Amino acid sequence: DAMVVAQLQEGLLKRCNALAEQIQQGAPAAAERQAAVDGAMKDLEAAKVHQEKTAETYLETQKALTACQDAKKEAEQKVEEAEPTLESAKKVLQEASVELENYQNYNWTCFEELKEHRLAEPEAATTAEASEAKDVATEPLTEAAVATAGA
Repeated sequence: DAMVVAQLQEGLLKRCNALAEQIQQGAPAAAERQAAVDGAMKDLEAAKVHQEKTAETYLETQKALTACQDAKKEAEQKVEEAEPTLESAKKVLQEASVELENYQNYNWTCFEELKEHRLAEPEAATTAEASEAKDVATEPLTEAAVATAGA
């Protein structure tokens, strides 16, 4: 029995030594794996922080989008409200443009006619004016002319 126990003890001791040696040989690999796990945990934490920042940015963007959509709706409503006034103003502008053009054309035509008339008869007009001036100077002043001059 003692011999069986001694062999069992020797076998267990060899087995323990083999396992201890295997553990010692696996220690560097375990350290590498632990370093990889630590790196992955750091990456995970960084990814979580990035995800949170991205989520905040997304929410802010959604709020901005909603605000822009509301502003667009409000602007479209104001455009619809202003449309009748704009059309009325365009009509008034068109009418005023036509009236201005007619006014300018009429006055320009009158100017051209007067210019042509004046160039055609410059001597006759000067002679007629001179005779009118003589007539006025030689006429006696009437009471109506004195009253008009005094007013």
